Amino acid sequence: MKAFIEGFFHYVNRTGYDEIYNTFSPEHILILAGFIAGFVWIAKESSRQGSQRLLRRLEKISLLVMAGGQLTYLIWFEISGAGGDKWPLYACRIACILLIFTYFVRWMPLEQFSIYTALYGGISSIVYSTPKPFAFPHVTRIAFFATHIGLAYSALLRILNHDEEIDLRSLRGAEGVNVLVIIAVLLIDIKFDWNYMFLMAPQLPTGFIGGIEGKQVQALATIGVAAVYIFALFAAWLFAVWLQVQFSSVHYKRQGERPMIRWSAMPRFVRRMAGRETEEDRNRARNRSGKRNSRE
Repeated sequence: MKAFIEGFFHYVNRTGYDEIYNTFSPEHILILAGFIAGFVWIAKESSRQGSQRLLRRLEKISLLVMAGGQLTYLIWFEISGAGGDKWPLYACRIACILLIFTYFVRWMPLEQFSIYTALYGGISSIVYSTPKPFAFPHVTRIAFFATHIGLAYSALLRILNHDEEIDLRSLRGAEGVNVLVIIAVLLIDIKFDWNYMFLMAPQLPTGFIGGIEGKQVQALATIGVAAVYIFALFAAWLFAVWLQVQFSSVHYKRQGERPMIRWSAMPRFVRRMAGRETEEDRNRARNRSGKRNSRE
């Protein structure tokens, strides 16, 4: 048994490239089926009144799984020096960081961008994962699926626990951040001759476009990839609208109320400067003041 465990550990941490692309292998199909089952269960569970506490706990778990997957990948890359690109400049990695950040600092454009990007990025990566030099099972593949399953579930849970309608305003803010991210990553790719977000060389089932040379064709390919990111976020927004209306028990249409404006989506210091502090903000400030006075 000990020999088996040691052998399996060395196998999943191997550094020799397999040079195969095993999408839709039996292992991948099993992971995909489990992911779909979990996604459907969360959606159905969220429509049940009184499920908010459970969903909040599941969101914390999914964020931890997502962060653990990324951390595992980065540590393994630093130790082995193999396995892919280490910088968090892909759309899913950016969404991973922003989902964690906006869990604590809920700034609407960043939050909505991270939600929609995580939704389409997580689902598409689980269904059709990008070619990697390692076959499953491998630590990088395990970390990849943990990250993207956590991304998709975190986005779903954030959508279903929203206390504000996902509307056109949220789409405009998210697309604005999306365009800024695309431009920033493109400039970094040009500066260092990298290919993050596949903006310099599209990753397609066929190598036709990726093999074309010429600056004009390269520019058209970059524009095409950027357009795909913009459309993908829009498609994710449409899916999020449908999910929230159909399954969220806190959606205003299920409560027979008007849409709510969530000032808590702004950081507290921004609300204070704008003169939009909520009653919750004032209560927390009074509680902190009372605790300081009691200690004194």
